[in-house]
Amino acid sequence: WPIARTGLFSSTATLTLEHTAAFAAVQAIDGRQQSQRSLVEWMEDWAGNLRAVDGGSISGVVNLVRALTIKSNSEVTHTDKDFGAKKAALEEIEARSTSAIPTHVNFRCAPHVGFQYRDFPLRLSIITGEKPALVLRIVSKEALFEEIANEFKDLLIKAVGDAASMTIGSFDPK
Repeated sequence: WPIARTGLFSSTATLTLEHTAAFAAVQAIDGRQQSQRSLVEWMEDWAGNLRAVDGGSISGVVNLVRALTIKSNSEVTHTDKDFGAKKAALEEIEARSTSAIPTHVNFRCAPHVGFQYRDFPLRLSIITGEKPALVLRIVSKEALFEEIANEFKDLLIKAVGDAASMTIGSFDPK
């Protein structure tokens, strides 16, 4: 986040914080369409950071995603007449599991070293099309990133005190 420092001698600095591995992983998965297998592997790799929303175990959620059956059915009807034709297409895609398919999981991590741990709620969606895909998307991402930016500002103010005033955002002195 760019931070502008003003005072008697005005200067500007840009500080880029390094993401933790977990924060980089949740950002990389956000909104990315993937196969059932790749999502299960990602969930197993990051199981220590994942929490089931309903209080169940994350291994139970992973097993439900692993056992998910995605069924695709299509039907095309074509009728020819003397002065026209009629064509109708119907496609049905359904996802089934032995139990209720979870729609949300939480991913818990600190975005940067020294920052507090927080939950990133992830919504699980099934995208239909030629080849069905699974997607995890961070819910209310902008609000979460605003909270992180405010935490960063608070940490800086705590470190420098009244020696400088700070604002979060972009600054262009031109």
